[in-house]
Amino acid sequence: DALLTQSVRPAEIIVIDDASTDDSVAVVDAFAKRDPSVRLLRNDKNMGTHPAANKGIVNASGEFVHVTASDDQVMPGFVEKSLNVLARHPAAGLCWSDNMTYDVEKKVFNPNRLRLSDGHCYFSPAEIAQGLRKNYIPCLSGHSSVIRRSALMEAGMLIPQLHWHADGFTPTIVALRYGACYVPDVLMCIEMSSSSYMRKGVRQKKERRRVLKCMLDLGKSPEYADVYPAVRASAFLGWFDFPMLAAVLLNPRHWDYLNAAFLRKVLWNGMKKNISNFSPHFAQAAYHRIRDGYRGRIRRGLQNGYTQSIRHNVTPAEKTI
Repeated sequence: DALLTQSVRPAEIIVIDDASTDDSVAVVDAFAKRDPSVRLLRNDKNMGTHPAANKGIVNASGEFVHVTASDDQVMPGFVEKSLNVLARHPAAGLCWSDNMTYDVEKKVFNPNRLRLSDGHCYFSPAEIAQGLRKNYIPCLSGHSSVIRRSALMEAGMLIPQLHWHADGFTPTIVALRYGACYVPDVLMCIEMSSSSYMRKGVRQKKERRRVLKCMLDLGKSPEYADVYPAVRASAFLGWFDFPMLAAVLLNPRHWDYLNAAFLRKVLWNGMKKNISNFSPHFAQAAYHRIRDGYRGRIRRGLQNGYTQSIRHNVTPAEKTI
């Protein structure tokens, strides 16, 4: 319903039934009968989260795609605002917006406003790398992104071996290749719980080490040779904090990832996550207020020299998603 009631509706909504055993097919069929833009693709056997999503990407007909999960809530204006700014910047690989998380157990919303600009804008690949390096941009996620389909397929779509980190890796590669548009509005709500795919995954320490090693190997693979200098300079892999540092130190082949920005990002994110795990809600809320004020100062700094990106009001786009 959230997608079907957007101010600018998607040209098509592809739903992948990954050999479900509940009433999912009946629910989607009911939507499809009401609206021809809804397409159901069924798998005879369970393929897994990312292969199923990739099937949807391959079968999409639009120039842009957004990959969403059942626990993501698209906010009003997401499609329209994203496509508007992408229409003004045809070189951009994606458009991402601010988001919020909802902690199911604590029943707490946490808006995550980056405050990178006053209005919609475009950041070049060099500016994306600099924003990641300075932690102005903590990470890029497919959750709140509308991505150019050709660029996403070129980057490998959602790489199954990366499991719960797949939707962060390839969008970042796309942004480092082509640059990215940014909408400073909260347009996506992501549910978080102890049973979510990501939180369950990161608790599997052995598998997590394998995922992080795979990410390091991919960064140096021939497929990403053109962006490896930006991957290293941006230090975006440092966002995965102390486990990623351990993965780098244990393999001399990856020691060249180590630089000041990488170590700074590891230390900051590692300490922040560990402290957050033991902090009461009021302390976390205070931190978020301080963080938002700091990001406001960053935005003024961006406007005074960090970037020459164009900021403007945009007009409706003639694009499809």
